[in-house]
Amino acid sequence: MAHKTPSKTNLILCLFFLICFLYFKINRYFPKPASKLLASFKLSTTKPLFSCKDPDARENFKRARELLFKQNLSLAEIDQIATVELSSYNCSYKDPTEPKILIVVPYRSRELDLLSFIIHMVPYFRHLGRKMEILIAEQSGTGPFNRGKIFNAAIREIKKTSDRDRLSGSTCFAFHDVDKLPVNLDVPYSCTTGPQQLVRVVHNDFRIQDTYSTFLGGVTMFSMDQLDRINGASNSFEGWGGEDDDLWQRIQMIGMKVVKPDKIKGQFYEGNFYHSRDKNPNRKKLLNRPNRKSLMLNDGLRQVNYTLESRVNYNTFVWLLLN
Repeated sequence: MAHKTPSKTNLILCLFFLICFLYFKINRYFPKPASKLLASFKLSTTKPLFSCKDPDARENFKRARELLFKQNLSLAEIDQIATVELSSYNCSYKDPTEPKILIVVPYRSRELDLLSFIIHMVPYFRHLGRKMEILIAEQSGTGPFNRGKIFNAAIREIKKTSDRDRLSGSTCFAFHDVDKLPVNLDVPYSCTTGPQQLVRVVHNDFRIQDTYSTFLGGVTMFSMDQLDRINGASNSFEGWGGEDDDLWQRIQMIGMKVVKPDKIKGQFYEGNFYHSRDKNPNRKKLLNRPNRKSLMLNDGLRQVNYTLESRVNYNTFVWLLLN
């Protein structure tokens, strides 16, 4: 039986699809320089992604992913992109006399999450009519990430600020993961009689999951008085996991009650579900140490040992580099 010779049309189609495939691969693995990305981006902001009346966490994450496109952008470039993006929103504070919220974000090497966080949270708070500042507290070096210690160090730096500092003037803090974006407009970003656990339900592109009953992480509101009473977070949990459960234990030990919004208000979107998480192998051992109250008083906010290596006041956030 004779083999059919491929037609000229089929060969042209195969060549066309091969060229398209190679073009996609080249653009994926060798993306445009950041300067060209920024230049092209500035032309694309004639329309806002969402109005202040209808912020959309999922769409903002997708928007950030389009803008970043595997770029290893610097913090300055992220701030520049966010500034241009936010300039297209017609947002204003409804009541600037409301107490300012300080959002403290322990951070390291999460550029996509950071960009989506900024372009979602700034218009979100303006829509709510609330003053806020975002503090990105970055851990330097390559050692295991210590979320609790970075949070403690950031709070210590806030306590040192003068009246004219952007970080001053607030006694209410959100201990906030960079990958958690509020879904609804009535999330109660406020301080109350006890620490307020805001994340009740987590959405991502694959599932919707309720948090467990003693979960105290993702986004938690604390007043300065509450942080002082529990001595902040433990400095001992290196790697992912454990420090949030330890926070829950601290709150229970001093008799405070965790406040929770209903599940409709406590919905958050997590876009970057597959980021790396280096689990803390000692977290269970640390959580079961004896003399818990003594440990709380001697391992926390008042004992944190750190060095402030750098600070930059960007347009859309303040950045601290902490060792």
